Amino acid sequence: MSAPTDVDLDRLVAELVERVLDDPTGALGPSVYETARLVSLAPWLDGDAARIRYLLDEQRSDGSWGGPGGYALVPTLSATEALLTVLGREGGELPLPPAALVEAARRGLAAAAALVVRSAEEPVPSTVVFFMVIPALVEGINAQLAVLVGSPR
Repeated sequence: MSAPTDVDLDRLVAELVERVLDDPTGALGPSVYETARLVSLAPWLDGDAARIRYLLDEQRSDGSWGGPGGYALVPTLSATEALLTVLGREGGELPLPPAALVEAARRGLAAAAALVVRSAEEPVPSTVVFFMVIPALVEGINAQLAVLVGSPR
């Protein structure tokens, strides 16, 4: 058997993606956490405004994002940090009205604080998230808040 060609691989990948999307039991879709990381770290990629709108659309009424209980903390911190990063960007137009971004970030901060308080009863899953991701996201939020305090926006 010979090695697959690029054409074979392209066709195979397209078929796999089609099967995943056609499977109603598959829970594959955009991730708030990863979308927020792209917004924060790679704003030059095409679709930045759409990713920011996605974050706003996915915010729940309580201000959080993501799964139930402790599973909401990381996506909430990630989305909040991303929105604060957008607000603190130098130059360029904001893709949405600043008031909408500020309000979503404010609600995200409040939700994250509430999730931390509730973590005594609903613990955050004890994984690498707890020891590495959460502290890094909190550090990013604090850095963005420090930038915004000195910003006239």
